Amino acid sequence: MQFSILPSIGTNGLLNTSTTVDYSFNLLGGLNAGVRKAEFGAFLNMNIDSVKYFQAAGFMNIVGGHQEGIQCAGFSNINNASFEGAQLAGFSNTVRKDFKGLQGAGFINSTLGKHEGVQGAGFTNIAGKNSNTIQLAGFSNQVLGNSKGLQIAGFSNTAGNNYEGSQISGFINTTGKIKGNQVG
Repeated sequence: MQFSILPSIGTNGLLNTSTTVDYSFNLLGGLNAGVRKAEFGAFLNMNIDSVKYFQAAGFMNIVGGHQEGIQCAGFSNINNASFEGAQLAGFSNTVRKDFKGLQGAGFINSTLGKHEGVQGAGFTNIAGKNSNTIQLAGFSNQVLGNSKGLQIAGFSNTAGNNYEGSQISGFINTTGKIKGNQVG
């Protein structure tokens, strides 16, 4: 278990980057090698490696390794590896590798790898190559490669190559080849 005020000012001191804990409680910000069960931060949570099960921060969560479970932040969640579970943020969610689950953000969701699941954003959603996803956005949805699913947006939907499913928008839908419907 770790209690911290700021990164390196807490119960694990300078060993925080090499210590994986079950629980982490961070007043302003915390830094760990990883978390096995739950982490709570009033402002910021940072982990060099993986996090499992639950993470919540008033402002931002940053994870370097794989994450499983639920991640919540008032502003943004950033994951530099893969993610399984749910990401919820007031502004943005970013996963640099594959994602499986639900992303919900007030402004933007982006998965640079394969996305399987649902993306819901106030402005835009971006899913990587070969995704099977449902995308719901106030402005636009984009899939960067082949995809199966449903895209609903206020302005536009784009699928990079082959798309199997439905695209519904207020203005324009584009794809390489579609097997399904387009309404716009």
